[in-house]
Amino acid sequence: MKKKIQKWWFGLPKVEKIFVVAVVFLTIFRIWLALKTPLHIQGWAIYDDRMMVDYAQNISEFNWLGDFGRFTLTKGASYSIFLALNHFLGLPYSFTLVSLWVVAIILFCVAISKLIKNKKFLMILYAVLLYTPVMFHDENVQKVYRGGVIIICALLVVAGIIGIYTCAKEKNKKLAHWSILTAVALTFFWFLKEDSIWILPFVVVGIALAIIMVLKTKDKKKEKKKKILWASLPIAALFMGILGYKLINYIYYGEFVITDRQGTYFSEVTKDLIKIEGEGRSSTYWVTTDMIKKAYDASPTLASIRDDLEAVWETDNGEIIGDLVFWTLKNAVHRAGIYESPESARNFYKSVHEELSEAF
Repeated sequence: MKKKIQKWWFGLPKVEKIFVVAVVFLTIFRIWLALKTPLHIQGWAIYDDRMMVDYAQNISEFNWLGDFGRFTLTKGASYSIFLALNHFLGLPYSFTLVSLWVVAIILFCVAISKLIKNKKFLMILYAVLLYTPVMFHDENVQKVYRGGVIIICALLVVAGIIGIYTCAKEKNKKLAHWSILTAVALTFFWFLKEDSIWILPFVVVGIALAIIMVLKTKDKKKEKKKKILWASLPIAALFMGILGYKLINYIYYGEFVITDRQGTYFSEVTKDLIKIEGEGRSSTYWVTTDMIKKAYDASPTLASIRDDLEAVWETDNGEIIGDLVFWTLKNAVHRAGIYESPESARNFYKSVHEELSEAF
């Protein structure tokens, strides 16, 4: 290995040596900057930052997302798994984040090196990405939250898809490496944020183009089948990952879902409430007090927690902004003691949904 490195180094032109030294220095300095960057966590953000840390603590104690309650099944667990793994490894959070960012950039540059042969350009691109402002932003690197990990995973998925495409004509081994990377990155990315579906069109089109490339090669049929299977691995892995994730939630909480925003009676109730006609409804105020009053009249089950709902109804000019109204509903249901078990919460929301549906 030492001889190979020496041969590579002494074989480089003088200008490229300068570029390599600069890249190494910039990388070391970037890691140093990350380690010196102060961190903070918004412990008061019980619906976001704090909840992710609570998930991580439960995962590290092999208790999945913890005991059932109003916060369970609210968000995907990938970031919390990241926190739990980092805690297990005993590494500084900033070091892990910046190290993964460096790895993601390197893999991205390697992936596009088949399309862009200019080594100097690739090293400049590496430096630009290394110091991109988005990975210095407070929300992504200083605040202990999922922003930075989302960016890293997104770049890894992009790199992986490009790698699959560019290696479609290469040996199976290279294609397999990119496929495995993409499968892991895509599946992890999927459970990072609730709107992660936005990356799927890029993934599907990229894999489709790679398969077309494979079909155009002069490889034997058996070889083509293997390559197509490798290229399709990320989609298959994502599908299995979603099934596995839902199965874990079903085992723990009796809900075969990723989050309670889709496929649960709670999600149906939120849709019902938004559909009610009422005064003051707008893009700012999704569900107004007038709409809630009509819901009370239509649903005796919802009316049964009226006192609890009014007790936690914190308003902006008399109304609650956006989706905060649904957190308010959850808090009221929790206050009424209905979140004592998955069954009681499910039955409550089921009754409210059925009563509102009947009223419609």
